[in-house]
Amino acid sequence: RAWGGSRGGARAMYDSDGDARKIGNELFKLLDNDKSGMLEQKELRRARTIMLCRADICSEVKDMTDNMNGQADGDGDGKVSKDEWHNFIGSVYELVGKKQFLSLARYWVSNSGAQSTPKKLTTKKTDRTISQPDVGAAGSVSAEEAAAKKIQSAHRGNAARKEVKAIAETKKKTSGSGQNHGPPKVTTVAELWDHLTVEPGGRLITSLEVIDFIEHFMLMSKTGLDMELANTVSMANLSESDNQPEDLSPGEVAHLSVMLISNPDLDEALAREAIEPIREECRLPMEAGKSARDFVEQDAGVYKLKRFKRWCELLAALMRIDMEYVTTMMLWHRVQVFEMPELLCVDVLSNCMESEKAKEWARTVSAGGLAAEDAKMGLLTKPFQLNEFMRWVHRAGLMDAAKQTGLPYGDLQVFYSRVCSQVVKSMEQRAVAMKWRGATDFVREPMGLIGRHELGILMQEMWKMPPFVKLFPSPLHMTVRLLQRARANPLSEPPKT
Repeated sequence: RAWGGSRGGARAMYDSDGDARKIGNELFKLLDNDKSGMLEQKELRRARTIMLCRADICSEVKDMTDNMNGQADGDGDGKVSKDEWHNFIGSVYELVGKKQFLSLARYWVSNSGAQSTPKKLTTKKTDRTISQPDVGAAGSVSAEEAAAKKIQSAHRGNAARKEVKAIAETKKKTSGSGQNHGPPKVTTVAELWDHLTVEPGGRLITSLEVIDFIEHFMLMSKTGLDMELANTVSMANLSESDNQPEDLSPGEVAHLSVMLISNPDLDEALAREAIEPIREECRLPMEAGKSARDFVEQDAGVYKLKRFKRWCELLAALMRIDMEYVTTMMLWHRVQVFEMPELLCVDVLSNCMESEKAKEWARTVSAGGLAAEDAKMGLLTKPFQLNEFMRWVHRAGLMDAAKQTGLPYGDLQVFYSRVCSQVVKSMEQRAVAMKWRGATDFVREPMGLIGRHELGILMQEMWKMPPFVKLFPSPLHMTVRLLQRARANPLSEPPKT
């Protein structure tokens, strides 16, 4: 039901709490960009993105936020008034309690921006203003939008057929058992676009605002898309270049995002040239606390799929990372699924071997050629067993009887066994969240976990546990830092039990 239609116990408890009421008001004002006193569809989409960026929200709050239109819009007019907003927020308050509500709400406020006099970053005065197409009568769909939707629908059909075929091929290859361990390829830009452009209720939109992508980048840069990733993890698709990774700031990304509207073919060289004059100012510490609205106007422009793909490519090229880290991090913030690229899995698994096997594997890989590639990919088809997991947590320094920076040895063993026992259910949940087609016949491998999806489940479930969820802002951030620790502690063996 829509919470906006009731003023029961939830609202009474919320209204009586001055701190909660104050921060609820503040959040509404920040989301109400046009100061109309109502949250319209564009503003509700932004509210949903911000509220779902916290990975530790409970499933009930996530479901409410996913269906914000139905939950908050009490009178069904397509807008949310301040009173309806307070009804909705009051329900969240009742559901999670005062302490958790204030923690969530402060986080939402910090990510929606609280600058009273924002300083906009603009392009040079010679830049042209981008005119947007006229919008017809309410509810009308232009011929361009109809054509775009038809193309997207056709793309989904083709993607579904390719995915079913890929899954079937993977089942034949994996361990020779015919078991299904999920699609072999990482989520593509087009598949991510489908996630971003389908609203709750199934409504399809054909474009997204530039400011949304600045917000996405700001979230990703805080949760693992950073220089530690670029300098730690093996990358597969980097071009030969002497360029160093750019530690991009939101201001620089905003500048490039605006440029991309007028120049959809913006390349890496031009992008590096464009950020050179603003790099130093944009990376000052005082810039870190700003919001997306401090860098671009709300109506700065929109992207469709082509520009979005180029935006992802530019981020990856400038940061010197594989583009799949951009797509998988955006997917993480959208659907809360941690998808591990193959080479990240290889980096982790190669640090879990018994010392003599690790030396032998390293010699094979250093020799290069087909044997090296077979050695790398071979790790993904072998069961990841308890011994390997305990070697990983030992080398990464995760054993802590006091439970401050890790967990006791026995608790980690129990955790691994629990993940293995529930892996089929976890894979089924992942298939739904990621919209896999024809991928429901998962079978548990009795020897351990197999493939990048099951390893991703293990890392995501570990991250959810105290104290890790407090120490690391995302599973990717945690995995990269643990990989650094493991490499600093090579070939050591965990204690015998």
